[in-house]
Amino acid sequence: MAWATYAFFFPSRTGLRVTYGLVALTFASGFWLVLIMPAHMAEVCVTGLIYIAYVSCALVLSRNKLAKARQVI
Repeated sequence: MAWATYAFFFPSRTGLRVTYGLVALTFASGFWLVLIMPAHMAEVCVTGLIYIAYVSCALVLSRNKLAKARQVI
């Protein structure tokens, strides 16, 4: 969440790529946790969905800011 927030305030292609990678790792770790401890699936899914929702909003806004900044230059 911290990196996505940083990417929002200081958008760059590298920052967006790192954030995409962190989202992919979140999906992978959530999937792994559900496989190992299926009883805690609801907790893992809710937490993951909240994280993904926040990071997705930050990514979309960062991408838009970066696109606007590149048009100006």
